[in-house]
Amino acid sequence: MAFTSDAEPVTVGGATFPALCTAAAARAPDAPALIDGPSGQVVSHGLLARRVERVAAGLAARGFAPGDVLALWAPNVPPWAGVALGAMAAGGAVTGIHPGCTEPELAAQLADSGASVLVTVPSLLPSARAGAAAAGVRELVVLGEGDGATPVAALLDEAAPPARAQADPTDIALLPYSSGTTGAPKAVALTHAQLVTAVRQINRGLAFGPGDVVTAVAPFCHVMGFVVVLGGALAGGPRCSPCRASSSRRSSPWSSGSARRCSSSPRRSWPRSPATRASAPTTSPRCSSSSRAAPRWARSSSAPSPPACPAP
Repeated sequence: MAFTSDAEPVTVGGATFPALCTAAAARAPDAPALIDGPSGQVVSHGLLARRVERVAAGLAARGFAPGDVLALWAPNVPPWAGVALGAMAAGGAVTGIHPGCTEPELAAQLADSGASVLVTVPSLLPSARAGAAAAGVRELVVLGEGDGATPVAALLDEAAPPARAQADPTDIALLPYSSGTTGAPKAVALTHAQLVTAVRQINRGLAFGPGDVVTAVAPFCHVMGFVVVLGGALAGGPRCSPCRASSSRRSSPWSSGSARRCSSSPRRSWPRSPATRASAPTTSPRCSSSSRAAPRWARSSSAPSPPACPAP
């Protein structure tokens, strides 16, 4: 049975994913784009756009070329956005790897995706070194500092010339891996045009506004967290608050799924999740008590919420 939406059609493609996600920098450069709930760190749209441009330049200066793949092995943290969008802006593709993956699982996805750069966090460096060595990854970058890895600050060097290569809407931008329910996880190649069109459709239906906050419960390593939550928020106007607790071992696409909880959402928000879980608003250093409110609604995209979950 055919279903026709009553919403106005959206424009298909015509832009790259980084361009869509950083367009707000021209309209409201000082407006918050990302809020880290635990620390209160805020990244404005203007700062995010500058970081995307600098990461693209830094990667290009280090030999990252169009068609190359950058792997991100990290929980939901604000730098995820700048690094991923920067790699895409440089003409490369990004594959997210769940923080709960084991070393063999990490090495398997690195090798299968052909990643030449692996970006991770200090706590995962020992396993990242082993996985990168096994898969023949050229460079290891850390979001912070760590022995044997390039600090992400090196990619933000102002001396690096702008990346010469420019991504095209028809280029592959994202390589999310399937859950592996019928076998080993497999990559799904998504172009900039597909991602941009999907975000436009999502925002047409959800009607995000500049005063909204989206709690990023779903992991950025998969399409739900990166495209629907992060991309939808950055392109639609609201702020995105990454939830680090969305990275449990059991939820790795290389293993069985499990419900999880997140409790770092500031203010009113839309917790979104690819699995059944509950989310509750708590305090944030950046939000006054008068601005905190219960979520307007929560969404689960692959399983119904259990009866025990209270309505928002």
